[in-house]
Amino acid sequence: MVKRLWDVFVGALVIVLSLVFQFLIYALLLIPYFGILSLCGLKAEGVLDSRIFMLVLAVLVNGISCFEYFRRRRANVSLGSDASIIFLFPRGLDRIICGRERIQRGMEASASPDTDNPVPDK
Repeated sequence: MVKRLWDVFVGALVIVLSLVFQFLIYALLLIPYFGILSLCGLKAEGVLDSRIFMLVLAVLVNGISCFEYFRRRRANVSLGSDASIIFLFPRGLDRIICGRERIQRGMEASASPDTDNPVPDK
């Protein structure tokens, strides 16, 4: 019971940290977005446009990362990699739902996604 609560806590924390890091990146992407709008002669309303832009980006990026992680069972989860920030969201969901991450890093990468036993070499 305590381990399950710990997994839910860690998964929720990973999801929150993922969204914080992603929205920092999206905020940096807003600068060229408003620059392009002003070059095209369009007037951006500021707060509403930026929130819609960040929400659309978050849904798209997290949708693609969940598809890659859950459906294709492929993700870049190595520590220190820039792409690993994108895959924190599905890893947190996986931790909450399953109690562990199906895609592991390092020596455990050869493990089958459905079992904890390593896949034998042929």
